[in-house]
Amino acid sequence: YGLNVTSINSINSINSSKNSNSDNSINSINRINRINSINSINSMEEHFLGFAFFYANSIAGELLPEKLNGDDYVLVSKDSWKLLKDWYGGGPAIERKMIIVGEAFRTTVEVYPLKLIIYKRKFDKVMFTMSRNDSVSDLKKFVAMKCSIPPHKINILLNRGSGDWIKVSDDTLNLDEAGFIDDTLIYGAGDPDLTAPMDNYSILTDSDSVASEEKSDSSSSSEEYQARKKYYQTNSTSKKHTTKPQSRYQPSSRTRANIERGVCGLSNLGNTCFMNSALQCLSNSGPLTEYFLAGKHKDEINKENPLGMGGKMAIGYSNLLKKMWKGNTSSVAPSDFKWVVGRFAPQFSGYRQHDSQELLAFLLDGLHEDLNLVLNKPYVEKIDSDGTDDASAASDAWDRHLLRNRSIIVDLFQGQLRSRLQCPIETCKKVSVTFDPYMYLSLPVPVSTHKFLDISVVPMNVEKPVCSYRMKVLKGTRMGEVRELFSELTGENEENFVLAEVSRGYITRIMTERLSIDQIRNNSSLYAYEVTNTDEEDTIHVRVLNRVEGRKTKYSTFYSVFGTPFIKIIPYIKNEFTSVDLYASFEETIRNLMTEEARNLDPEDVYDLYVVSMGTSKGKLVERSDEKNLRFIQSQTFAVTWKDKEYYQDIEREEIEHESMSLTKSKKEVTLDDCLGLYVSEEILGKNDEWYCPECKTHRQAAKKIDLWNTPEILVIHFKRFQATRGYRTKINTNIDFPITGLDLSKYVRHPTKTPIYDLFAVSNHSGGLGGGHYTAYGMNFMNKKWYSFNDSYVSNSVPQNSQTGGAYLLFYRLVGE
Repeated sequence: YGLNVTSINSINSINSSKNSNSDNSINSINRINRINSINSINSMEEHFLGFAFFYANSIAGELLPEKLNGDDYVLVSKDSWKLLKDWYGGGPAIERKMIIVGEAFRTTVEVYPLKLIIYKRKFDKVMFTMSRNDSVSDLKKFVAMKCSIPPHKINILLNRGSGDWIKVSDDTLNLDEAGFIDDTLIYGAGDPDLTAPMDNYSILTDSDSVASEEKSDSSSSSEEYQARKKYYQTNSTSKKHTTKPQSRYQPSSRTRANIERGVCGLSNLGNTCFMNSALQCLSNSGPLTEYFLAGKHKDEINKENPLGMGGKMAIGYSNLLKKMWKGNTSSVAPSDFKWVVGRFAPQFSGYRQHDSQELLAFLLDGLHEDLNLVLNKPYVEKIDSDGTDDASAASDAWDRHLLRNRSIIVDLFQGQLRSRLQCPIETCKKVSVTFDPYMYLSLPVPVSTHKFLDISVVPMNVEKPVCSYRMKVLKGTRMGEVRELFSELTGENEENFVLAEVSRGYITRIMTERLSIDQIRNNSSLYAYEVTNTDEEDTIHVRVLNRVEGRKTKYSTFYSVFGTPFIKIIPYIKNEFTSVDLYASFEETIRNLMTEEARNLDPEDVYDLYVVSMGTSKGKLVERSDEKNLRFIQSQTFAVTWKDKEYYQDIEREEIEHESMSLTKSKKEVTLDDCLGLYVSEEILGKNDEWYCPECKTHRQAAKKIDLWNTPEILVIHFKRFQATRGYRTKINTNIDFPITGLDLSKYVRHPTKTPIYDLFAVSNHSGGLGGGHYTAYGMNFMNKKWYSFNDSYVSNSVPQNSQTGGAYLLFYRLVGE
């Protein structure tokens, strides 16, 4: 496969030559008529008129990390790549293999091959890449060459960062099957009996103390080597000895005594905060953790279950819990556990950000199937009832469920839902009631269907005031419709203004018609800039910001943005517009921004124009006397770069408010009770979710009602904060008030087995937005009853009230009864 590495969001004209000022390299965005050439070069060069190109490492053929297919690059076949390259030139090609990964034998393109490290000595390491489908035999040949050991004598040890060195003995396995992940340390030894590298790293045992460090230099005698070897062999039968090389997985802190059991952080392996957050919450689920720590799972592992993972998930989770609850370390690296998860759920392999609820759902389901006591699952037919005898129908449905599912997860985490559907046809009114198990409740978050927009109108005449308007519009409304509504509100022709998003002195973007109001950033403001309404085609509007030269480094100069940005109309005539014309079109506007002192100076001593993509970067200077034709596009950004900030005077414009600003936004606090009420409320199914009515023999938009029939011992509540609207996702940051103790669900539970009163013991939090968010957790240690804050490897004392924020995502409650 060839990789065409481009920024998908509108970059359609890309040139691979660096520092080019030719016409072909000027316009690199929003031109859909023709691609100039394909760029796969490792650069973010600001070409003339200032566009940053997407990038790959063309020397090593390696993409920069965490780039997404469809967003940052495109996968194409070899034949397609050849055609594109023949048509448009550019390159170089970045070839990738199609491989098979995981227990499900899923085929995928290996965009990111394994990054491995040969560990020769403490300060002697060799980094290289191999495919996950390469065999252990292939790896041995490579390592043998690098370590100068005959291939038939080499002994491979691997370390995934958790501290344990594991011997790889089956040459027929591929690297994925053998347990290799990114940044795995590999030690090639000629001695088949060696269990760990022989260097001056400390030797850590499974006891609570740290063994004494043995120091040696590279010129150790053969006698010393034999003595050290004997030490390893003698002790390896009773104690596991491991080295602790510093890597991305292993924090520098050592094991130590006097740490509270369970008060243990989890190292971030690279965007694994989502996993760490879910694991910390589950770790503080007392009954489940006690079950694993007592070793009860060993007698219940079901290795024959085709829906399970051969016991590997249960064993991997148990091993991680033992490290976390041993009470001798402040943090551990869950790399071995992550490898197990990635083997059975390839979507969680690699180092992209994921959802903590999705990981939790996979983990609970995997543990259930690995510990399922039912060895041969019978076929069970789902039975509907008419709602006349719910108790009997629910009991029968639960018995049928237990015929296929019996595990500690079912005992602790699963409850039962009652679902009622009714045909809307008056002559039918068929009722169908089913009872289904659930492992967590995914609750909708009540949100307003409308949004308030504040828009400030900036007239062209600087003597006129800036007027602010407020509009109430439906969420999801496109900006094209907003323009029409705004035109009605102001009485102005919508062609007379340009709507723009402004933040910290930048016009960050022009609000095009297809953009939704939900895409407006929270820290931005909307401005309507008045422009000349002209029928001439040879005019364009550009964005303008003010800046001054700031901090300098050895290699770069940074600029400070200040003042008020604005929109400028330019009488642009293609192929007949030069730098001289550009400066002339700006002359009057910029002169109005000058102080009296600056107006008496030569303009060359006052300011220059740059074409930029970011105001803080240098950009491309527009030479005043350049007679070459310029080519640029609508919404191009220019920076008026002042030689001295004292030359600039920000015009103090009067600000007034339209009567529409009196519209006020109601601030009703959302509670967990509101979310539960919305969850159990009746709804009419949509067109795409119609129910097949067995009486009418056709699909109907039935009325659906869900109720809690009973609740489990451990109740997990998931807030549906992430929403997909018209092709893009948004996050609901509403603060939800939920009780810490005494959550009473009596009014929602139709048939409780015990009084459904719960106390909170853990919370998974998500802060930030969709692209750059971070997961943390709060949890109450079930042994010492103290609350802690878990932020990857960092753990601190806390109180449960700290978890009550707009970032609360998963709530964990335990049943306390009356």
